[in-house]
Amino acid sequence: MEKHCKSKHELAHIVRQFGKSLLQSGELSPKQIKVLYNILQCRTATLGGHEQVCKDCGVIHYSYNSCR
Repeated sequence: MEKHCKSKHELAHIVRQFGKSLLQSGELSPKQIKVLYNILQCRTATLGGHEQVCKDCGVIHYSYNSCR
């Protein structure tokens, strides 16, 4: 079975770093601006989430919903 490794870099990090300059450039369409906004909201409390509790030790892990 193939193991999936989570990258230490996510698209949202790049959007946070460069999004403001992209918006200020005035070259983005309204649809592109909406996509950037959705990426920033992805996997955050803004979109809600759920918690998983370990039955053995009681540790709680929170998982936030994605923007798809």
